Amino acid sequence: MVSELPRDDEGKAIIDITRPPILENTDFFRPMAKAFQNQGCFTKLKPNANPNSEYGKWLLEERRRAWDGLIDPSTGMWITGDMYWMLNYCPMHLVKKGKNGMTLRAVDFPAFWDGQFLVTHYIQ
Repeated sequence: MVSELPRDDEGKAIIDITRPPILENTDFFRPMAKAFQNQGCFTKLKPNANPNSEYGKWLLEERRRAWDGLIDPSTGMWITGDMYWMLNYCPMHLVKKGKNGMTLRAVDFPAFWDGQFLVTHYIQ
């Protein structure tokens, strides 16, 4: 489990890609994708050019996450900025099962894939 791994001085779990841990609480890293799926937009905040507005603070935080990544403080699990961007802002064609059992091609945000998690850590 990721929460059992030793952590560095930033609170990040030290991931050994040759011995992949069991990933925990992966939906924590998809807040904007989940918001878009639930409400049809990333935020309900009114766009504003002032960086001290609520919208400006939200936008600056999203930019920071896309550059630096995101750390889950409860488990120490972390993702890179590239993976954060992919999970939250890159919808793609996916094959999904419909209610009648037929497979359909849909455009949706990706799920959290452990292989992609390990690749981005390896590249980082």
